[in-house]
Amino acid sequence: MAQNAGELTRRTTLGVLAAIVAPLVVLAIVDALALPAGATGETSPFAAAPVVISTLVAVLVALHVVAVPLVAFVVGAVRR
Repeated sequence: MAQNAGELTRRTTLGVLAAIVAPLVVLAIVDALALPAGATGETSPFAAAPVVISTLVAVLVALHVVAVPLVAFVVGAVRR
């Protein structure tokens, strides 16, 4: 658990950035190497729509996972 607001902010920022960047990096690698990824076209798991949707879901999950400790941190700081 974060010990101060600065550490919590850094962790949150890094988590959200990782959730956004990782799928895009995988997409770029698959495109650059022209890897056969199974289905092609719109049904491909590496088409734009699945990557964008999974990225949004990952960001929402990351924010949810961070929101609980953030609320606990703020409430604990206010009560002190």
